[in-house]
Amino acid sequence: MSYASDKYDLAETKLKAFTRSAVRTKVMLCLLEKELNAGELEKEMGLRATTILHSLKELSEEKLVTKRDRGYRLKI
Repeated sequence: MSYASDKYDLAETKLKAFTRSAVRTKVMLCLLEKELNAGELEKEMGLRATTILHSLKELSEEKLVTKRDRGYRLKI
């Protein structure tokens, strides 16, 4: 496999993690502007914290979001 092909496969995996779920997409869009904790995301999105935390876990596993001292941050 070529370097370009490897990069494409990695990008495809990241994009699927982003677009497969409306909740994950909304979480990432909320985190574009600032770091937020689960409670702040809950208020911003109008969803239960457990739903948001599940999405944050998945996004963290895909290395798209990182947990910080005060909340979560989009990894760019």
